[in-house]
Amino acid sequence: MTPQDQPPVPQHGTPSQLNKFFRHVSSRRDVRPRECGIAVVYATLTMLFLIPFIGLSVDAGVACVIKTRLSIAVDSACLAAARSLSRGLTLAAQEASARATALRYFYANFPAGDWRTTGEDPVVLIEETGTRMRTVTVSAVRTAPLYFLPLIGEHFADVGVVGQASRRDSNIILVLDRSQSMADSNSVQPMKNAAVNFAQQFANGKDRMGLVVFNMAVSEAMQPTMHFLSSNPSITARINSIVADGGTNATGALNAAYGLLLDINEPGAVNAIVFFTDGYPSALTANFNNRRENGELDLIKASSGCHNKNSDRIGAIAFGGSPKATTPSRWGIYQYSRSSIEERGTNGGFPIDNLNGCAMRNNNNAMGDDIARMPYRDLWGNLTSGVLGGYTVTHTTLTNPMMSNAIRNTVLDQAQKIRSNASLRPVIYAIGLSVESGDMALDEVFMKNIANTEDSTRYNPDQAAGLYIFVPANGQQSTGLQEAFQRIASEILRLSL
Repeated sequence: MTPQDQPPVPQHGTPSQLNKFFRHVSSRRDVRPRECGIAVVYATLTMLFLIPFIGLSVDAGVACVIKTRLSIAVDSACLAAARSLSRGLTLAAQEASARATALRYFYANFPAGDWRTTGEDPVVLIEETGTRMRTVTVSAVRTAPLYFLPLIGEHFADVGVVGQASRRDSNIILVLDRSQSMADSNSVQPMKNAAVNFAQQFANGKDRMGLVVFNMAVSEAMQPTMHFLSSNPSITARINSIVADGGTNATGALNAAYGLLLDINEPGAVNAIVFFTDGYPSALTANFNNRRENGELDLIKASSGCHNKNSDRIGAIAFGGSPKATTPSRWGIYQYSRSSIEERGTNGGFPIDNLNGCAMRNNNNAMGDDIARMPYRDLWGNLTSGVLGGYTVTHTTLTNPMMSNAIRNTVLDQAQKIRSNASLRPVIYAIGLSVESGDMALDEVFMKNIANTEDSTRYNPDQAAGLYIFVPANGQQSTGLQEAFQRIASEILRLSL
């Protein structure tokens, strides 16, 4: 009772009035002790029931935090172990490396003794769970102390988590440009180093890798094998034997890489083409004759001295120098396929045999004296014009810009055919090395359309999205190419998980 609650003490009054006043005050003061006593009893009884519930809540909360942290640690261990299933030349070495990686990542996220827990090392199992599929399972149990429940006899609680990550094996065709411009820019050795490091990111004995190398001619330098690091010669040896010379037959290289994937024919695996080039494609492959097959017109001039104009002349015509040069530099007809990746040709290649009577026989630069026009389709049926997202072509104009447009169209058409295989779902990763500006700078739009990047002008969401990485030829090729190939290796490994 506050002073404001008390009735005023009467200054005057009869004895009976004074007695009444003091009885009223006394009764008001007698209520408080009884109420306090009842409150204490109620509070005591409530706490007897409430404390166990509070303790249970606190201990459950701690266990929940531990389980969350344990889940993060197990998940990271699974993913890291699955990614690392590529280290070592034998399966046993790969599995040992994966287990060691799993434990390292687990303890990085959940150190020993964290939250006062105890427990054994996580159990890491690596199993073949399907065709070209391996699964990493990580199981971890931690014993956590309880803080309140010991009051009712419970001192510890076990917290367990199981995580899994599966890794599909990969079929990878590495496609490397060995044209003369690679030597001119001192980029051959940086490319070799980066490509070798790329190959070593994948699992010998599980992943499969092949090698296509191209200049004017295309070479299937190594058939796809699951022993690409341990075979004789290994892919490392093949890459290191590359010699730069000649032009750039990109369409033929992509066609050869796709053929290797078709030969493997493994739906469900990661099927990838890693395409590296340092310049515009410059070679157009066809059968140059006058048989007028498939709607074609005469490809050999009537004024040409070539003998038997209707006979097969299968090879590549090409241009030299800048794709934007107004003064043409035309070569042809060259062999489009060679086995060696070390040989050097004449003017960038090896002329075909059937050139009797042609001006090109003694002077490949005289291609314009014999060739009447560009074909509507190349040797593999790729369009030289009318390609979605392609370039305008006048077939009778054999200038560098017009030939460049026609050749780029065949590259885009070939890439489209590769990506449209709904069974294999190939993905194309492209790396472009060039100067950053000027006539010789690579066309970024063109390269992104080859890879079907999500920011390309002709992105097709129904086909596998790839990646394009530009590397400037500015003297820093070694670092730039290493980073580019490493990033693509990471993308393929991520896709395989």
